[in-house]
Amino acid sequence: MAVVQIKKIFLFVLSFVTAFILVELFLQYVIGFPTYSVEKKLTGIRGSASGTQNIFIPNSTFFNVEGGLQIYRRNNLGFTGLDVDTINRKEFIAILGNSYLEAYQVPPESTAVGILQISLQNGGSNYQVVNLGNSGHDPMDLLYRLYYYDQFFHFKKIILVIPASQSDWLNRQPSLKFSPQKIVENKAGLSKYLIPLRNHSVFLDLFAKTINAKEQQGDAVPEIETPQKRQKTELKYDAEYDNKLKQVVTQYNSLYPGKIAIINIGENELETIPDSTKNYILSSNIRYLWRPINKPINKINGKGHLNTTGNRELGKTLYELFKQD
Repeated sequence: MAVVQIKKIFLFVLSFVTAFILVELFLQYVIGFPTYSVEKKLTGIRGSASGTQNIFIPNSTFFNVEGGLQIYRRNNLGFTGLDVDTINRKEFIAILGNSYLEAYQVPPESTAVGILQISLQNGGSNYQVVNLGNSGHDPMDLLYRLYYYDQFFHFKKIILVIPASQSDWLNRQPSLKFSPQKIVENKAGLSKYLIPLRNHSVFLDLFAKTINAKEQQGDAVPEIETPQKRQKTELKYDAEYDNKLKQVVTQYNSLYPGKIAIINIGENELETIPDSTKNYILSSNIRYLWRPINKPINKINGKGHLNTTGNRELGKTLYELFKQD
């Protein structure tokens, strides 16, 4: 009797393992789904207390389902966009923004940052573009992200893109006073075991994403940042938001004097960057452009992230700002 039970258990385990292998092979080699592709997780490079941040493996692939299933490749630094020449070129531009700049939804050469890089090359510039855009990041988060990567690239120019009102995002920040944090690799809990497993198994990675759909970084579909849900006819001056945004922009200018430029792509200029902040920007010789790119015609299905047209318009605006020098 015991032998029969052992045989049943063995057959069950064998069937499970076989099914797992077949599903894994189908996902990886038939459909072509990429794996997790996370090199490590770091804490201390984001302002808000929202967990760790993924550092992706250079040249890894990722998938996106917004507007149809697409699989694209990250560049040689693990960011979205075109490859960055870190050997022959010595001057770098940092582009800061949220998921609109990360642009998981379009091919690398069609992202706004990719279009900027192509324009710079065609114009004979030696600048290389580093895309620090990241899903769900507000200007305060991005200041920490910039501070971390500046130690490697020593950026000559920095362009911050603000797509819409950041009021709700800045309200979640524990502090709007920049204070460098200790950068540490997060190996707590099961992370040190789960990362290698997810990096080698598409099935396990998809399973983890399913049960943790709101994972902070690296999801197939980054969270969509949209303007606050207010009727355009009811737009009112938000003094609290104005003061908070001005405080953040002031710290950018203090840490990186003469290097900062800001692009406002909000459909309503003063809702995105209110009067006091805008006046500070202009009086501080921070280069500034407003182009109402963040509108339905430039979005996937009229309401998602920027489509190819929106990315092209933003890429042209980035280059326009660069040429102002």
